[in-house]
Amino acid sequence: MQHYDTVYLGAPIWLYSPAPPIWQFAKSNVFTDKRVVLFNTFNSKFEQHFIDEFESLVKQNGAVSFSHQAINRGRMGNQLSTQGMLKIYNQHYQGVSNGS
Repeated sequence: MQHYDTVYLGAPIWLYSPAPPIWQFAKSNVFTDKRVVLFNTFNSKFEQHFIDEFESLVKQNGAVSFSHQAINRGRMGNQLSTQGMLKIYNQHYQGVSNGS
């Protein structure tokens, strides 16, 4: 990651929180002087306190900024297609600053 200023970390939401593997990745890596963007897809909701805890974790590991981007993809059987999800993502986040 040393060659990048911004690190995008993506995971689905499981039980209102980013999936456990992304937490382990964040615990195991150093983000010194990096902007970290967490992006998630979810089917019902996420709880903000988990996002706040994730922000705290990456900042403890050196991140200089954090932002969160999420798309409600919907439940199985009625889920947005990948194309539809990317279209919504681009509409919502195109040109959005990577710092908070």
